[in-house]
Amino acid sequence: MGKELATTLRHGNPDRDIQMSTDTEPSGLTDEPVNLRAPAKPDVLAPGMDAVPPLGTLEAALQKELKERREERFYWICACVVLLDLATFPYLGFVAIICVFLIELLGLAALARKYADERIVIAIDRTVASIWKKVRRT
Repeated sequence: MGKELATTLRHGNPDRDIQMSTDTEPSGLTDEPVNLRAPAKPDVLAPGMDAVPPLGTLEAALQKELKERREERFYWICACVVLLDLATFPYLGFVAIICVFLIELLGLAALARKYADERIVIAIDRTVASIWKKVRRT
């Protein structure tokens, strides 16, 4: 009776009948150890490989990955700026929109130099230069 009461209290439902085995040896268990680890992934330098890639190749791959991540970061920043503009521009006047846009364009030009590809930097610089020429004429 004590074991049944303890089992009922442990499971938290006194109305539910819980049948527990009172065998001394659990059924279906073996003495073999169970491997709970995930299957091992092959190493880069696994035994039996014919050639190990030279360090220069690995360094070039790393530099390419870093460049792609910087570009992706720049694109995400641009996307967030566009979404912020879409949310705030309906509440601003025309002059305020132009001022905010120009400030954002200058900020994106600075970020493009650090994060983006050269083509993007050239495109933004040309846009800023053409706007500056139009401003100077007036």
